[in-house]
Amino acid sequence: MFNSNKMNLITMFSGEKTPLDAKIVGWLVLISALMHFITVGLLLSGIAHAPLNCSGDVLFRTFSLASDLSVGIYSFLKGAVCLICAYGLIRGYKFGWWLMLISSINNVSDCLLRFSDYRITATISICISLGIIGWLIYRRHLYSIGGRN
Repeated sequence: MFNSNKMNLITMFSGEKTPLDAKIVGWLVLISALMHFITVGLLLSGIAHAPLNCSGDVLFRTFSLASDLSVGIYSFLKGAVCLICAYGLIRGYKFGWWLMLISSINNVSDCLLRFSDYRITATISICISLGIIGWLIYRRHLYSIGGRN
């Protein structure tokens, strides 16, 4: 019915031994990665544009990128990290736990820096990221982090 490539893809993302809550968080992070890649596509195609107050300064203001390009690069990198995190969380790898924790802390700090411009979006994103951090700390034994294995 399925060829070997389709079967490997299905088993890779099924996470047969992973608990349901880890699968749900992993799939939500995967959806976040897809949204980042859609944003990159819209920015590079010219359909969407970055906000006017978005800075594109690089290397301590030695040169500046176009704001659409810099936001696209940043969104692509965040999407790539989200893909790696989703794979690690669904499969139960320790690197997925650590990378998701670092990514969530980065998201909280990023939203705090942009809070004055986007209050509602930043508040929602901070709440979601803090929820993920709490879940990661609560489920750390699933990924063999901490004293309990």
